[in-house]
Amino acid sequence: MRRYIKSSLIILALLIGWSCEDQLDSPPFDEFAPENVLTNAKGIEAMLFNAYGFTNPQEGVHTLILPQETTTDIMIVSEGGVAGLNSPFETFTWTADTQWLNEWWSRLYRAIRDANIVIDNIDNFEGDTERKSIVLAEAKFIRGSTYALLYNLYGPVVLRKASGEPTNKARATEEEMLEFIETQLLEAIEDLPHPGSVPSYYKYGRATKGTAMAHLAKHYLNTRQWQSAADMTQEVMDLGYYDLYPNFRQLFFVSNEGNREMMSVWPAINQQGYHTTFPNGVASPDFYSAPNIPELVRDPAQMAAWATNWRVTDWVIDGMEANDDRALPAVDDYIDVTGSNLRYSDQRANNRRYMKLFDPNGQGNFHGVDIPVIRYADMLLSRAEALNELNQSIGEAKDLIKQVRERAGLTDHTTIDAASQGSALRNIILSERAKEFIHEAKRREDLLRHDLFLSNAEARGISVDGTHRRRFPIPAEEANNNDLIVQDQGYN
Repeated sequence: MRRYIKSSLIILALLIGWSCEDQLDSPPFDEFAPENVLTNAKGIEAMLFNAYGFTNPQEGVHTLILPQETTTDIMIVSEGGVAGLNSPFETFTWTADTQWLNEWWSRLYRAIRDANIVIDNIDNFEGDTERKSIVLAEAKFIRGSTYALLYNLYGPVVLRKASGEPTNKARATEEEMLEFIETQLLEAIEDLPHPGSVPSYYKYGRATKGTAMAHLAKHYLNTRQWQSAADMTQEVMDLGYYDLYPNFRQLFFVSNEGNREMMSVWPAINQQGYHTTFPNGVASPDFYSAPNIPELVRDPAQMAAWATNWRVTDWVIDGMEANDDRALPAVDDYIDVTGSNLRYSDQRANNRRYMKLFDPNGQGNFHGVDIPVIRYADMLLSRAEALNELNQSIGEAKDLIKQVRERAGLTDHTTIDAASQGSALRNIILSERAKEFIHEAKRREDLLRHDLFLSNAEARGISVDGTHRRRFPIPAEEANNNDLIVQDQGYN
């Protein structure tokens, strides 16, 4: 998707704007007018890629990952400007005016707006009927997966199903919200291509049948629709395409992008406007290199590092067993920019850095490492969790957990074999997920599913002022512009 969508956004800009080149040979101005852009396949496809662009937070990805990890027990942000913006999440004091909440809402609804425009104008997509069906399915995928994320963050929101709807519209009910997300993703699955047989014009990052299945499986899981989650994860496995990448640390390398474990990613390249800045916050400003991350040598003149210090808590690293490859990206010993050998853990508690997402060719703030959204490992652990909650096929559930552990180099499964169905196996799964998905924005939803999110915060000494903290408030900007919005109790 990265280069293809980048070029398609340029096409869209050219279609909407006015070019000064070759003016004598240019078509009439009104052919490039905005109302005419969506009268052909090229314009509709360009609008689709615009929608894809809004689903990818790119340089703002930390604004989505940090609040879903620092509200839990696996991450701390303590210095710099980002720490100030993130502080309401760490302290459970966020309000409807908290900046990042408004930013998420605005960006995600722009993606929905553009997907709606594609769907509303799809009849103007002339020519290849199969390609038309795929574009429509992609728009439905964007709409369904984006609403699933909005629901995960805010609960029921305003369902905008067509372009041109009035500003004032009430929030959907729980039932309406769940039904619409499910329907959109099921319809997308129907017409999206199999990941192993995409059309020749299909570029990296566009949704496939497997991508939509993965998002629907996670939606089922996060809404405790255990049987549907078990069934959908089985369908993912039955595709016969996805697999665990054999080396955990190398799974995330820029050179290995597009591997068969990555089912859904936020792509990036190390160019301004199409980049991620996530690695800047993980490395400390004095970081030069680390023995266990030999691929990354940071030249301070070429690669920025922010003062904000995104730290992983000790318990999750110390809880990893001997020979667990998932501990390899955890940096303690490092060489600073003066050549001194230092250790993060000597400086303070909970200070180690988790460097699995880095770009050795990063330029300034611009890094090209893709950010994983859903991996096949998540499907295996999600199916294990669903089977455990259903008290079905517990032997299979344990085997799925073992697959993920064995990829990480672990062969002793004594604790898993001895675990009984229910809370014992659930705790093992949650522990494995905490180790497996660091910096992938999974911990908050994992704790929420099992009513542990608030008690987890209280156990860390956080004063939680009510159960409304399970969800974020409707942003003030939306509430102020939409007279029919009813804010959640506790945020009024």
